[in-house]
Amino acid sequence: MNKIETLIDERFNLLQSLMESQDHLKRPKQTMEVIESINKFSSVLSDSDKDYINCCIYALEQKEEWNI
Repeated sequence: MNKIETLIDERFNLLQSLMESQDHLKRPKQTMEVIESINKFSSVLSDSDKDYINCCIYALEQKEEWNI
């Protein structure tokens, strides 16, 4: 795994942790910052990665619990 892939993977792990612990409801600003830090690399993200991010954004904006 190259440096960029490692960085993206680490940020996805952080995002997943925020979502699964429902911290996106308590810390929406931090969650959006993590999402934005991943979206910088949108040209190398897979379609499923982009779908996951869009679902996270939706849950964040709607203030919904993450139950996936």
